[in-house]
Amino acid sequence: MNKTYLKAPNSIVWDVTSRCNLKCKHCYVEAESKKTEEPSTEEAKAIIDQLKKAKVFTLSFSGGEPLLRDDLFELLEYATKSLVVDVASNGLLIDEDIANQLKSTGIAYMQLSFDGLEDAHDYLRGRKGAFNRLMETIEILKRVGLRFGVTSVIYRKNVHEIKEMIELAEKLGAFTIRFYRLIYTGRGKELTSLDLTSSEYKKALQEVYSHKGKISAVADEAFGFLLHGRENPHQGVGCQAGRTIAGIKANGQVVPCPMFSDPVFYCGKVPDEDFTDIWVNSPVLSQFRTLDNIHGKCHVCRYLYQCGGGCRAAVYAKTGDLYASDYKCFVEEVE
Repeated sequence: MNKTYLKAPNSIVWDVTSRCNLKCKHCYVEAESKKTEEPSTEEAKAIIDQLKKAKVFTLSFSGGEPLLRDDLFELLEYATKSLVVDVASNGLLIDEDIANQLKSTGIAYMQLSFDGLEDAHDYLRGRKGAFNRLMETIEILKRVGLRFGVTSVIYRKNVHEIKEMIELAEKLGAFTIRFYRLIYTGRGKELTSLDLTSSEYKKALQEVYSHKGKISAVADEAFGFLLHGRENPHQGVGCQAGRTIAGIKANGQVVPCPMFSDPVFYCGKVPDEDFTDIWVNSPVLSQFRTLDNIHGKCHVCRYLYQCGGGCRAAVYAKTGDLYASDYKCFVEEVE
């Protein structure tokens, strides 16, 4: 496969802070309450200017908890002038006043973490009552008319609740529910015993894609096409790190996707360096723009150019080998 990539990423996830009011068990940035390096207001605006110039399409404000930044609303108003913007939040800090301020900035939607029904959600979030507070936040967003979707990490404590989670999200008015796999990075390294086997993961995806309703229920597209239709016209629908997406860490370092935290994957620091120059010329990103180096069963699989080799972040976090085959693949079971 040629080293193809977009002239600018379709979307960027930007950890505007690594501070958080929770200490979630699976957090890839190991966020906590103490303040670490993050851009000033002027530096953040300079980063937004670079992304606008590069013609990035969508920008997700993430963290940590973005609402802990005092200048968040100022930055959102600045960004929405030129980009499609959403905000990822755990929802605990949102009251009616904050919800109205978020809506007034012009963001497209809120992205709320929803990791199971009450016990599973509270366990992963590390706080009793987090689920009930999330339900209150959703009602607030509905009252002020701010569109929202929910995201969830599939793990052993919520996998049996997937059907109920989708139905509840739909009932609550979410326009989408997106499921992600557990990745052993950050504090997620401590949750390996709660991960699913490839067979269990396959069943979870089948549950997601079996839903018929108004809500868009989607999951890991690396392997989903094996279940909801093999004939996929889009090659490389799997790992898009460094090809159509990128991440920006709270310290300004550009990474192939937000799940890469190891400094070996730092591509360059914004706004000190120009984002477009980093995107086009980074030797790190060039590693992600070919599938030729992937080895093991993936190397000879006929679906390689459809799944893209699975999730490179998950593979690297588990094996330390960026080019190993994806351990969650269940292709033998669908042949």
